[in-house]
This record gives sequence, C-alpha cells and structure tokens, in this order.
Amino acid sequence: MVVTEEAGKELGVTVSFRTSAWEQARVAREVIRFTWSWWLAMATFVAAPAGMAIWLIAFRGSLWGPAILIVVAVAGAFFWSYAIPWIGILTTRRGIPEADGPYTWTVAGEGCHLSGPNGSAQLGWKAFVRVRETPEFVLLYLGKSLAQFIPKRAMSSDQLSSLRAVLRRAGFEVGRAAEQ
Repeated sequence: MVVTEEAGKELGVTVSFRTSAWEQARVAREVIRFTWSWWLAMATFVAAPAGMAIWLIAFRGSLWGPAILIVVAVAGAFFWSYAIPWIGILTTRRGIPEADGPYTWTVAGEGCHLSGPNGSAQLGWKAFVRVRETPEFVLLYLGKSLAQFIPKRAMSSDQLSSLRAVLRRAGFEVGRAAEQ
C-alpha cells in the first residue's frame, strides 16, 4: 500500500510479506557476497587449492594430487557460498516461533517501522549505512554485513517506485542510478 497525504504527497510505503528459510538464505548470500571475508574465504578455499593443483601438474606431472585439490577447491566454494549462510539462518531460526512472519515494513520520511509476530522496531535513517537493490530484494544495511530485507515479490511496481523515491529522499542511491 502506498500511503499519501491529503495534498497527494507521498509519505511512505507499507509492504507485508511472509518469508522462508530458503529466502533468508538467499538474502544472507547476497549480504556476504563480495565482502572482505568472502574474498578471504575464496582465496583460502578456492584459489589456494587450485593454484597448488596447477603447480603440481606443471612441476610434478602427477594428476592425483591436483585432482584432490580441485575437489577441495570446488567443495570450499560450495561450502562458503551455500552452507555458511544456511548455518547462520538455521541457528537464528531455532526456537523462534513464527520465524516466517508475517512481517510488515512501513518505509516513510522519518525512517522505517518493522513489525513481525515476535515484536516490532522503529529505525530512523541514521541507523542505516546503505541501501542496495538486487533483482530479488531491497537490502537495508545496518552494518557492513548486517542487513534487513524487503522482497520485491511482495511489492507492486507502484510500491517499488514509491519505495525508491522515499529512499532517495532519505539520501540513499537505489534503482537504476545505483546499479551503474
């Protein structure tokens, strides 16, 4: 729902949705992707074993050692990119009744109000360090690798346009201009 004043000026956008562990894991992957810890993990679990495999092939002539290292590199990439987010999501969801929602976000001129089955929070714009839009989500970052999300599937195109307008007025770059 797009909330407006009597004069027709937009005050904010309200979005309600339910989520799932699968969706939360996708969000977690988006949040950690390309952070310094992600690059460190890729270097440790992927680049190092792959480099050692290339070195072994070039200078030792053996194929068994490199094959094992390539398997380690692929397993490391899979583990860091897919398993690590699941560990955090499943640990966080344990013991939380109604972790799937419903959740309601109201994004307006003064900040955001989030309410769910286990409580609510009012956050002013100073609480957010940045906003990032992906093909599936609008991510509102509270820190470098801590973000709240609003799924785009829960919004109409009018709501998404209004949300972008509110976020721009708050000083964040979102939408087409932010993607370039």
